[in-house]
Amino acid sequence: MLYFTKNAVKVVTDSGGLQKEAYILDTPCVTLREQTEWVETLNGNHNILAHINEADILDKILNTRVSEQKENYYGNGDAAEKLCSIIFSEGNHE
Repeated sequence: MLYFTKNAVKVVTDSGGLQKEAYILDTPCVTLREQTEWVETLNGNHNILAHINEADILDKILNTRVSEQKENYYGNGDAAEKLCSIIFSEGNHE
């Protein structure tokens, strides 16, 4: 699923998890909901909400473009490395 999300032109979903994965993978997302728990993904049209009707869904899929650089809300992927460094360096002091 991650492969397809990463290589998609745009994702259309009602899944909360897929919204966030699409954001992290730099894939624009149209979410078929009235609201989202991942409101930060809406900035810059990286994720856009569509009303559950054909006209709005098609409009959002066909006409919405990402309008700005996305923010790095979720880190850069090095949390495990940092944690291991802290754990192992503290273990050497005892």
